[in-house]
Amino acid sequence: MNMTFSFGCSVLAVVAFPVSAASLCKAGETELFQCVANQGRTAAVCQLESAAAPELVYRFGRPGNIELEFPRRVRPASEVFTKNYMSWPKGTSSQLGFSVGPVRYTVYSWSSSFEGEHSGVLVEQPGKKMRDVNCRAKDWVTLAAVQALPLPEHEYRSTPVLGRKC
Repeated sequence: MNMTFSFGCSVLAVVAFPVSAASLCKAGETELFQCVANQGRTAAVCQLESAAAPELVYRFGRPGNIELEFPRRVRPASEVFTKNYMSWPKGTSSQLGFSVGPVRYTVYSWSSSFEGEHSGVLVEQPGKKMRDVNCRAKDWVTLAAVQALPLPEHEYRSTPVLGRKC
């Protein structure tokens, strides 16, 4: 599934990738984001292809050993996910957020002609230091495709990699 999005005067073409052999996405789902993190664990955002309204699922773990799947019961994405997209001269950032109880997860991918490309998952728990699960270089698929989905917006979350807002 290929898509083209317009953001103001800019046009962004995005390719959603078919499910690969090592994907955490299942048959009937399109991989919108996937990255390999530490110890070979994978984070993935998958979209159900047959859904009338966009439905997404986030999975973290290894094929055959999923440690976290959200939501457990499929619901319209707009009920459980939020997004953020930012662009600046020579860079972009895409984020997808959700909460499981008091824990906030922000899946992100960003690129800058000055600082390269990065992706990962921020994990924020009340009273604890933010954790950034970084993806290995070039072992990820961009998150940009979620920006076309009708999801509520959330405030931009700065990543420890950047150490600042763009």
